Amino acid sequence: MSQERIRVKITVGKANVEIEAPPDLLEKSIRDVMAALGVSETLEPESEAQKRTRPVETSTCRGLVESLLKEGWFSTPRPLSEVVAELARRGHHYDPTAVAHVLLDMVREGVLSRIGRPRRYLYSAQPTSAAKVETEESEPTGE
Repeated sequence: MSQERIRVKITVGKANVEIEAPPDLLEKSIRDVMAALGVSETLEPESEAQKRTRPVETSTCRGLVESLLKEGWFSTPRPLSEVVAELARRGHHYDPTAVAHVLLDMVREGVLSRIGRPRRYLYSAQPTSAAKVETEESEPTGE
């Protein structure tokens, strides 16, 4: 008389794991595999509502700049060259012109502010959502 065994297939990122174990050891086996893969412990399947509301990983230039903004990376004013370098550091290589267009669109939408002069602009997060106007400082006077 053989003991019943349950087979489970798990996909975590690019890893596909198949576990076969008796019912009384299945949960422990899954926990061990998940720990080995470095996944936080949860055995509940994702609901349809959770699937619809989870953030979608995006690799568009706009999406990546928005993720920098959400992370607070723009809390310090940054020049275009730093934005391009940070995206490259994260493995996303975009032409500086494409990044500049995204930054300008976000300035026009009031999401980012821009200070400085052409070719020397610094971009930062808007301090308040009420500030929807592009900020362009003129050259200092009296110096």
